[in-house]
Amino acid sequence: MLTSEMKEGNKISVVVNKFELESEIQIIRDEYILVTILLIDDKIVKFPADLKVDMIYYGDDNSLYIWENVVVSPVKFKNGQKYHKIDLPKSEGKRYNRRGNYRLYVGKDMSVEFREGTSRKRKKTLVKDISATGFAFLNNEDYDVGLRVSLIYDIVSGKRMNLSGKIVRKQYMDNINSTLYGCQFTTPSDEIRKIINREQQRMIKEKLQ
Repeated sequence: MLTSEMKEGNKISVVVNKFELESEIQIIRDEYILVTILLIDDKIVKFPADLKVDMIYYGDDNSLYIWENVVVSPVKFKNGQKYHKIDLPKSEGKRYNRRGNYRLYVGKDMSVEFREGTSRKRKKTLVKDISATGFAFLNNEDYDVGLRVSLIYDIVSGKRMNLSGKIVRKQYMDNINSTLYGCQFTTPSDEIRKIINREQQRMIKEKLQ
């Protein structure tokens, strides 16, 4: 895809070390685009020159295109508005296949409830990661694909969420003598999406310091 094919109003993501900050194209010029200002903790994000920054563009047909090593800087435009300016590369954007939703590493024991018929058993198990659409856990017991489960997810604030879903895949891991289970939530969780977004912002902030 050529940058000349971009459209105002379409979404973009600025990517730093696989962590994404979403924005939207407001103004397009021949050599640059202006996107909605990127903020972390209500502060304008500044990208050091030595930091690798990529840009993902969201096309009208839900296709994604990526340009690597773009230059991003905050500017004040002649209309008085503040934006982030992204210098447009001369090269074509490559098709980009994102592997589902961003998965946040957890690596903690949490309670998972296993439901089969009227039987319910709650066990502590190692939760590997979580996304807005599901989670993965490690366990040395054998569970069937399709089994209904609920994750009791502990949020940093002390709040707990009960996230229901089912096991959709399993893979035995020889090196740790345990099985990795992938689970899909019944309904994608906007709350988890917000938590993950905040965590990504925190990680990006650490990279920028």
